[in-house]
Amino acid sequence: MVDLDEGNSLDFIPVDKINGVACTDLESEDVKDEIAYWSSSVLCSVLGANPPFVIIQAFIKRIWAQYEIEQILLVRNGIFLVRFKNIQDKQTVEKGGFYFFDNKLFVVKRWNANLDMNNENLHSLPLWIRLPNLELKYWGKSSLSKIRSLIGIPIKTYQYTKSRSMIQFARMLIEVPIEGPFPEFVEFFNEVGSNAQTSPPELEVPAFASHTQSNAPSHSSMEIQRASSSNASNASTSNQVQRKQATSPSPAPNENHIIHHNPFQEAQWENLWKDLKDIAQTMDEAWCLMGDFNTLRFKDDRVGGNEVQDNELCELATLLEACELHELKSTGAYFSWTNRSIWSRIDHVFLNDL
Repeated sequence: MVDLDEGNSLDFIPVDKINGVACTDLESEDVKDEIAYWSSSVLCSVLGANPPFVIIQAFIKRIWAQYEIEQILLVRNGIFLVRFKNIQDKQTVEKGGFYFFDNKLFVVKRWNANLDMNNENLHSLPLWIRLPNLELKYWGKSSLSKIRSLIGIPIKTYQYTKSRSMIQFARMLIEVPIEGPFPEFVEFFNEVGSNAQTSPPELEVPAFASHTQSNAPSHSSMEIQRASSSNASNASTSNQVQRKQATSPSPAPNENHIIHHNPFQEAQWENLWKDLKDIAQTMDEAWCLMGDFNTLRFKDDRVGGNEVQDNELCELATLLEACELHELKSTGAYFSWTNRSIWSRIDHVFLNDL
């Protein structure tokens, strides 16, 4: 039995027959409401990977937590659609630069009414391109369209390029293929038939940061020392607790403490937590604790495998409270370890308030 209250009621519309074949005509009025409904949507895909829907769903909710997301939907394997509550959030996300999932490019592309989602593979990305020192006679719409078509599919010019109020470079949004070399220059025949060449086009790449994924579940040591420039640059590959100060003198021998521990022995973990709490009591400067803790902070920090239990979260929470530390915000891939069936966030950087 079909429950008629479960969906929209439909009307029967008489159809025409052309050469004995039933036909109907869809008009702009028929599709305008749906176009408006989906106009605040973007399509997403992880280049070179096909993560499970539940993983991508958690990833999207985290990186775009400040926006109002109405729906996250699976289009087909590897392609996801995110619908925002308003156009402004969608536009902000589109301009947000590059996103990375598990150190792979997370491609974001606007939905439009002419997009065939069944055949869309998201092999291109809209990017702002500059052409420095472009001769002013080539700033017209027709010339820019032809020149930029050598790079990709032109979408629009920047407002100052349109108004010709900044002439150091011509700037345009272009749909650029993700794979393949980016041109070192743009070459064309000019208005008198001579070969012409532009200055090297500049690709505007926003700054980004991503976690270095660890395939090992743990490290073997943790270190306390005063920060130096060389130590800071290696922070992502070692487990360290660092004192930080404006200058970076060589640390005295008695200012370094190395605590070796075996993460698979529970007693050693307990000793480590105790030692860290004791060390925290002596800290009167800014310091940080970083590395692979092999434990979770929140229930959402593991996807796949067994359900996270409350007792798994207690030890780290107690440590942070006792040491008066808070986590440093991060960007990039949320999960720091995976075996391709379980994803977990076990690497952290914690700071005090000094």
